[in-house]
Amino acid sequence: MAEYIVDEIKFVIHDEEQTSFLPQGYKLFNGVRVGELEDSSEYWELYLSSEDEYNLLVVKEELLAKWVDSKLCSKDEFMQVCLQGSTYFVLITPLASKTVRLTNFRAKNSRQALELFSAFSHTRLFDQDSNLRDAIYVSSKSVLLPTYSLVGYVNDVALFKNALRDANTPEILDSTKDKGFGLNYFSVRSILQEYGHKLSFTEPLFTTGELIEDFVQIGENALITSPLLINEQYQLFDTTCDKYVLVMDRLWCEALLSTSLLSQIGLNSLPIDGRKYYVLALDKSKALDQLNNRAFGLDKYSLFDLIAAIRHTRALVPQCSMLDGLYVQELGVVLPLTFTKHEKTEDVQLMRDVLVNGPFALSNQLDEINQIYLDSL
Repeated sequence: MAEYIVDEIKFVIHDEEQTSFLPQGYKLFNGVRVGELEDSSEYWELYLSSEDEYNLLVVKEELLAKWVDSKLCSKDEFMQVCLQGSTYFVLITPLASKTVRLTNFRAKNSRQALELFSAFSHTRLFDQDSNLRDAIYVSSKSVLLPTYSLVGYVNDVALFKNALRDANTPEILDSTKDKGFGLNYFSVRSILQEYGHKLSFTEPLFTTGELIEDFVQIGENALITSPLLINEQYQLFDTTCDKYVLVMDRLWCEALLSTSLLSQIGLNSLPIDGRKYYVLALDKSKALDQLNNRAFGLDKYSLFDLIAAIRHTRALVPQCSMLDGLYVQELGVVLPLTFTKHEKTEDVQLMRDVLVNGPFALSNQLDEINQIYLDSL
């Protein structure tokens, strides 16, 4: 492992010199108000909105220009703000997703870890060289945005492992240059197994960098970045655009169609290796979680959406089990893997687990949760 020394004093901003880009309470053009400053650097700052609904990533033009030139994002995704002679650009993302300095992110389960790997894949498809140790992780865009600071280089494998470590494990600072593409799905699967996560050994139907237009129309030049969930009934893939791609086994999908949990609208059929699959594109801004491996940050509104989906699914398929079902917030349903096994207390058991373990958009959301959620089941 190569050794290096970082002069931390070069990165210290003294209190008397530190001023935020946007004042607290400042109203953006779309009505969102700037809340507390969460994190900052010379060229970017991260705020919460005053209503605790959004992350606000505010950047200077020279940093945004580098991201746009690298094709990691589009300038159209940002809102321009001119204030006191300075120009800033604001990316607004839902609080249910993560917008955070990479070194501050921890993946609590395999789904969150694979979402991070997807962001690594997305960035490395367009930028193979930048040091990502100081990157900003924007999970809703499935991307790591480098900030090009002078912080010492750490390779992608080490950075990924750091996101899996617990609070008592020291940071890995391996600066050995990755040979070729440092992370791929199979190396990530092996790493996750080392950290105690269980993943399917079923091969992904699509590979990183594969053009999506070949099988479903969801965005010009959109590419597959990573599988997020793989099992016998379906595979869920992340992309470089604002859609997930859900690929469903024919028998499972047709069983769902027969229950009215799914409709033919938006479904595409796709032959792969002589087998028929169905493909559905779904919005990344909505929860799409296996209920025993959750990643979407819940608030009091999305909790009620989940309860409504459980009740709706139970009405349509009374005997199904939803403990490991696929929750599709966009459709308002839970897609069960098992149709004929149900315990009377199962739904309350599921919601109690959600209420205790989340994940939540904000940790203080726990203070707002009470018996009313369980009573509504």
